[in-house]
Amino acid sequence: MSGKEAQEQISKVPLSNNTISRRISEMSTDINEEVVKQIKSERKFALQVDESTDIAEKCQLVGFCKFIDKDIVEQFMFCKELQTTTTGEDILASVNSYLTQHGLSWNYCCGICTDGAPSMKENPYIITTHCFLHREALVAKRCEEELTEVLNQAVKMGRLEGIVTSVNKMKGFQRKLKSWKSAVQKDDVSNFPSLQQPGYKEKLDWIVSPFELADMAEELDFTAIESDEFLDMSADSTLKVKFEKSDVTLAAFWHGTLGEYPNLAKKAISLLLPFSTSYLCEQAFSAMATIKSKQRNRLLSLEDDIRVALSTIRPDIKSLCSKHQSQVSH
Repeated sequence: MSGKEAQEQISKVPLSNNTISRRISEMSTDINEEVVKQIKSERKFALQVDESTDIAEKCQLVGFCKFIDKDIVEQFMFCKELQTTTTGEDILASVNSYLTQHGLSWNYCCGICTDGAPSMKENPYIITTHCFLHREALVAKRCEEELTEVLNQAVKMGRLEGIVTSVNKMKGFQRKLKSWKSAVQKDDVSNFPSLQQPGYKEKLDWIVSPFELADMAEELDFTAIESDEFLDMSADSTLKVKFEKSDVTLAAFWHGTLGEYPNLAKKAISLLLPFSTSYLCEQAFSAMATIKSKQRNRLLSLEDDIRVALSTIRPDIKSLCSKHQSQVSH
């Protein structure tokens, strides 16, 4: 549709001062309800929160969640203005308010990634992470130019990183440092492969290589039930073939074992979900700078606009339209 016909149709759309704002709010509510519904369905989730100051010098707290719906899903949760101070207690109160309002429990939160704010541990089993990007930024301030470039490359990988993959890479790098130190002490400055301790396996290796560590089940951090399930699964040749030949992600693989090995799968998922960086919050702050600009610095609430802009869930437009009666302009 174009030209005069389109102009006539558009002219029929009511556009009062608050029409656009109300429509955005309705879409935002619809998206948020779907996100909450999905989290409640899958139960386990992880959080990523960070705060930043907008152009009106108001502190905005942004939160994202991660859960598994067949595979990893990351979604915007909220953007709340911190009215007074920005202490860990203030951040916790704001996050807790959102969770309580939507019937979400800390008991199902398996991880939270922040910029290092304290007092966030409502559940003793929550994995708390100080954002790797913030750590790298702090280190970069004191680094030489060559090392800063290395850190910049690491930052670019932030979106693809999770707790498990980051831990594996950090462990590998630590071993390289030991190798380099030993080589230098022997006046050998050539590159050496990572040192490997025979028979040594990291506590998280079972998630990445679940069929190779059966003989070391007793050394892994398992309960008796988890250990039994791990031994049963490691002997499951059909599942092993599927694991080795399938192109599914680790999260999708473990989600698929919930029915047969529920305790082990839940443990794996709880370790795969936590964020290692707050990259999503950084993206939200970029969107916030665009939405709340100098020309729109009196915008009272950012949450609805940011949710509609960033969420990968599309609002149910047909359902929303059915709730409104069409009114022809006069």
